[in-house]
Amino acid sequence: MRRLLVGFVCFASVQCAPPAGVSEGRCGDGRVSAAEACDDGNDVDSDGCTNQCTVAVCGDGVLREDLSAGVLGAEVCDDGNTFDGDACLSNCLRASCGDGVLRTDLGVEDEGYEACDDGNAENWDGCTNRCEVVGCGDGVVQPEMGETCDDGNEVDTDACTNRCKPAGCGDGSVWEGQEACDDGNRDNFDGCLNSCDLARCGDGAQRLDVAEGEEGFEACDDGNSDSDDACLTDCTLARCGDGIHRRDLNPNHPDYEECDDGNDSDDDECSSDCVSLGCGNGRLNEGEACDDGNIEDADACLSDCTLARCGDGVVRRDLQAGEDGYEACDDGNEVDTDACTTLCAVARCGDGVVRQDLAEGAEGYEFCDDGNQADDDACRQNCELARCGDGVQRTDLGEGVEGYEACDDGNEVDADACRNGCVMARCGDGVVRTDLQEGDNGFEACDDGNANNDDDCSNECRVPGQCGGWEWNGGCWYTAPRVNMSCQELCAAHGGFDAATSRHTGNQVGRHFWPNKREGRNWVAIECSSTDNNTNWGATGAQPDPTWRHAACHVNCSCNN
Repeated sequence: MRRLLVGFVCFASVQCAPPAGVSEGRCGDGRVSAAEACDDGNDVDSDGCTNQCTVAVCGDGVLREDLSAGVLGAEVCDDGNTFDGDACLSNCLRASCGDGVLRTDLGVEDEGYEACDDGNAENWDGCTNRCEVVGCGDGVVQPEMGETCDDGNEVDTDACTNRCKPAGCGDGSVWEGQEACDDGNRDNFDGCLNSCDLARCGDGAQRLDVAEGEEGFEACDDGNSDSDDACLTDCTLARCGDGIHRRDLNPNHPDYEECDDGNDSDDDECSSDCVSLGCGNGRLNEGEACDDGNIEDADACLSDCTLARCGDGVVRRDLQAGEDGYEACDDGNEVDTDACTTLCAVARCGDGVVRQDLAEGAEGYEFCDDGNQADDDACRQNCELARCGDGVQRTDLGEGVEGYEACDDGNEVDADACRNGCVMARCGDGVVRTDLQEGDNGFEACDDGNANNDDDCSNECRVPGQCGGWEWNGGCWYTAPRVNMSCQELCAAHGGFDAATSRHTGNQVGRHFWPNKREGRNWVAIECSSTDNNTNWGATGAQPDPTWRHAACHVNCSCNN
C-alpha cells in the first residue's frame, strides 16, 4: 500500500526523484528508476507518462489524450516539432485560419491553404476572415478598404494608381499622356508646377529650387510677354544698359529709364544712366515742337515731341469731354464717314454725317443723317429714310409734291381712315372703310369708286334702301314705317300739309327741316319734289310716330345736304 501511494504521488507530481536506494529498473514496471522521469506501469503512450517513461509534453510527438480540452496540458495534436507553419502549432493546437499563424506547408490548391493570417476578425484590412489576401491590385474595387478604383495591374502611370485611387495632379505619379510631371507636393516654385506642367520661363511662377548659374534659374517670372517691364522675357531682371527701355515706372522712381540704348556712351541721345539727351528729356531742343519729359503719347505732346492734333492717330487722354482739344477717338485719317469723324468725335446718328463704312444691317448703319431731331421729315431720328407706312406723317412737303403724306398710321390696312398710299380715305375712292360702324361719321356701306348714283352704291356710299328706304345726307336718320313710302304718304302720315310753312317749287328736292327734330323739338316739316305729287307738301304739328327716327326723305327724294 505504501509503495502504491508513493507511486501515485510521483505520478501526480509528474517529476520526482526515485526514493533513495531505488535500484535500476525497467520502464513500465511501475517503479521510477534513476533513468526514468516517470513510470506509470502501463503501456499507454497517450497519457501523462509515455511508454519511454518520460513525462508527456507538447512537442514530444505523442498526442496526449487523457485530458479534456481546455485542461492544462491537453493536446489537440503533437507533430513533435516546434515549427508553427504546418498543421500542428508548437502549442499542440491545430492550425486554423484566424489563429494569427500563417501556414506554409500547403499549396494554393490544397485545403486549408492560407495566403495570409492576421489573427483578427477584420475582413477588410487586407486579409479576409478566410485568410485570403485582398487589396489594391486584385482587380476588385473594395470601397471598405478605401479603394475607388482597382485595375488589377501594377502600372502606376495609368488612370488608376497603385494606391487604387484615380490618377490626378499632385498624387506623385505621372499620369501618362495627361501630366508632364507630378512631384506630389504643393510647391509651385520648383521644377513641377501645381498644374503638373513642367516649369518654364514665362509661366508666372519663379523657380526657387535652382541656384543662380544653374540651368533653369529664374531671377524673376511675371508670366507676361512684355519686355519693357521689371522682368524681361528671359526671366532676367531689367536693368539700365540692357538695351531695353523700361516703361513701367513713374519718372520719380529711382530705376526710371528715359531711354536705354544698351551702351556706355554718353555722346549719343541716351546717356549711360538711361537719361534721354534728346526728345523726352523735358527740355525743348532744336527741332522739337514740345517736350514734356515723359513718354506718354496720349497727352498734348507726343513721344516724338510733336504737338498732339486731331487726326494724328493718337487719342488724347488728358482732357475731359467739353474741354478744347478733347478727342473721343482718333483714327488718323481724313475720312468723315467712318466710325470716327474728322472732328475726332465718335460717329452717331444725328451728327449730320452719313456713315459709309458699314454694310446695311450692321449695327450703326445709316440710310441718312440730316443732323436734326425732327422725326417728320425725309430722314427719321433713327437715321432711316421716311416712307409711307412707317407710322410717322411727313410734314415737310406740300400736297402734290412727291412723298407728301396726308396721313400715316403705320399699318397695312387699306380700309381704315388712312389708306396704304398715305392718303385720307374718302367716299368714292373705291375702298370700303371697315373701321366704322353704321351711324359713325364717315361710315361707308359701300364704295364703288364711281360717280354713278343710279347703281347699287350711291355717291354717299350707301346702298339704296338700307335705312328702310329713307336717307338724309348720307346718314340713316329716319326709319320709315315701311319701305318705299311715297312722299305724299309721308306727308299724309303727319296729318296734312301747310304750304305756307315751307315749300319748294319745280323739281327741287325737299330739305332743311330735319335738324329741328334732331334737336328734340316736337314738330317736323317735310316737303317733297313736285315730281312726286305735283304740289308742295308740308306738315307741322304734333310729334311724329315714335317708331320714326329723326327725319329723312324717300330715296326717290334724296336730300343733298
